[in-house]
Amino acid sequence: MTVAAVKALIVFYALAYGVSPALATEVCYLESSFDMAAVGDQGNAHGLYQFWPPLWQEQRARMGLSTEDLRLDPRENIRTAMFTMSQGLGRRWSTWERAQHNIRESVTRARLRRIKARYEGGI
Repeated sequence: MTVAAVKALIVFYALAYGVSPALATEVCYLESSFDMAAVGDQGNAHGLYQFWPPLWQEQRARMGLSTEDLRLDPRENIRTAMFTMSQGLGRRWSTWERAQHNIRESVTRARLRRIKARYEGGI
């Protein structure tokens, strides 16, 4: 699966679960750089959103889905991450605050570019 396909799935599931697609995408980037086979934290965290087994099993059970270890399945990893975020549990990711900061900074930079363009354009 390509990075573009991963990003498309993130947007699809983020919208389905009422999560900011930009924030969900940023968390994924910070967690795994969109590497579906990422393994971190001494082998405990797996997949795009770097789920540890306890959180994976807890959230999958809350979703009414199999708790089988499908963390390396990009669709299931994204779906479970969006559910988790939609439940107000985004802070379960150590990158959550940094991702929010990065999104705020990105919005601020975009606003400044628009202001500068208006000023330079004489508008």
